Amino acid sequence: MAFDSVEGIGHPEVRATHRTTFEITREAKLTKRGTCILAVSANKAASDLDEKLKESLKAGARLKITIRTGGLSDVIWGLGSADLKFGDLTSMVFRKSNFVDDRTVCIECNKSASEIDRRIISMLALPTTRMLMELEGFA
Repeated sequence: MAFDSVEGIGHPEVRATHRTTFEITREAKLTKRGTCILAVSANKAASDLDEKLKESLKAGARLKITIRTGGLSDVIWGLGSADLKFGDLTSMVFRKSNFVDDRTVCIECNKSASEIDRRIISMLALPTTRMLMELEGFA
């Protein structure tokens, strides 16, 4: 098993209504157009993830994504792909589709931003909320 974690904070513009992706970004700003973003000011982007986790995902591992905040958690599952690049220095995107770019961490997720526990999303709309996302790769 390969593991990494990412921390971020909430923002008043978090809506999480996107139907095919969710995203975490290092950017501190967020506009209403960022409907897939769950957290800002993240401590990592796709390029910063643990090398063992990236290798595992490039080999097609399953990825368990656990989002935790305020005593609540939600779990999302996705798949790795040989096409993953992990090149982005600003954000990481988790996709329901098979599309891959530099920001993509996994594909074929079973949930998008719009399907994540709405109690968590309500908390992430507060700038004082801290979020922890745990990433566990299973071969």
